[in-house]
Amino acid sequence: DTGGLLQKFELSVEPHRFMLAALEAFDSGLAVLNEVQSLERLVVPHLAKLQTESQFISAFDMKEPWVSSARQQLEELIVASLPQPAQYLGLLQQYETLLNRDPATYV
Repeated sequence: DTGGLLQKFELSVEPHRFMLAALEAFDSGLAVLNEVQSLERLVVPHLAKLQTESQFISAFDMKEPWVSSARQQLEELIVASLPQPAQYLGLLQQYETLLNRDPATYV
């Protein structure tokens, strides 16, 4: 029993999971931009029921080159930054025994 003390320093979220969550947020944000309702549907909803066209205005296609390029750039930047938190924790390892003490025993 360690009395609730940490055994080692570690990241609370795996870096790969962080990258997936960031890319999912990017994709979700772009998807919301393609879900803008047309003004006619909001102003005259009873006429909108008669229309067969899409009820949303599509701002862009997710496969457009600039969208794909932005997503790829985001992914590359995240991948490039993934090692830094682990490197920082590596610097703390030499102080682990000092930082992992129970303060109540020294007060």
